[in-house]
Amino acid sequence: MADAKKKGMMMEFWTEESENWYLDSCRFLNYPEIPLGEYFEKAIRPEDTVFDLGCAYGITSLYLAKKCSKVYALDFSPRAVGWLEKHIKENDIDNIVPVCGRFPSADIPVCDVTVILYVNKLIHSLDQAKAVLAATGREGFLLVNHADETGSIHDLALNQLGMKGSNYVCRNGCYVVGLFEALGAKCDCHVIEHDYGQPVDSIEEAARFLRSMLRFGEDMLPQLQTVAQAIITEREGRLYLPNNRRSCLIHFVK
Repeated sequence: MADAKKKGMMMEFWTEESENWYLDSCRFLNYPEIPLGEYFEKAIRPEDTVFDLGCAYGITSLYLAKKCSKVYALDFSPRAVGWLEKHIKENDIDNIVPVCGRFPSADIPVCDVTVILYVNKLIHSLDQAKAVLAATGREGFLLVNHADETGSIHDLALNQLGMKGSNYVCRNGCYVVGLFEALGAKCDCHVIEHDYGQPVDSIEEAARFLRSMLRFGEDMLPQLQTVAQAIITEREGRLYLPNNRRSCLIHFVK
C-alpha cells in the first residue's frame, strides 16, 4: 500500500453497494436541488464555468451543467469518475469534463465558481485556502458538517445501542472562514437543516447500511437489524432510514 501511494496510485473509496446507496439516495431526495438549489440559483450564471471539487459520482456536476456553460468535475476515485464518464457519454452531455486526480495537482483551469460539498480535510492551512481561492475566479461554496448532529442517523443508531452520542464533529468550517477572510475573501455562512436519509428495500439492507456508516464489524449485524427495526420509517412507499443533517454552507467571494 505504501508503494502504491508513492507511485501516486488512487485508492478506491467506493464499493458497489455504497455506490448504489449514494445514487439511490440522491435520486430519491432530489439532491442537490434540495437543499442547495436556491443558493446556486443566485450565484451561478449561464456563461459561468464551474469547478466541482470532490465531485464523487458527479451528481452535483450533472445538476450544475444545466445552469452554466461548463463544469470541471474532479475526484480521486476512478470508480466514481468512470461512472460519470459513462453517464455523460450515454446521455450526450457535452459540457462536463470529468477528471480523475487530486487537488491541487490536477490540471484544472481557473473557473468562475468553485463548489466543494462535504470534502472533509481539504482545507487545514493557509496554503490550502490559497489554492482554493487561486482556482476560483469569482466566488464559491463550501459545505461542511455542522457541530450539532443531534437527531442524525448516527445519534439514532448509537442511542439504540446504548453508546455515547454522535461520532461527528464540526468539519472546521469556522476555521476555514477565518483563513479565507485572512486572504481577503468575503464570507457569509448559512446553517442548513435537511433530511438526508437512506431508502432501503429490507431491514437486512438497512442493517448493512448502518454497519458501513458506523464502520462496525460484521459481528454487529444482528444487533443492527434490531436497531434498524426501531428507527426505520416509511417514505413514499419505501423503507427509509431518516437522517436529520445540519450543515454549514460557506459562500465565499473574492
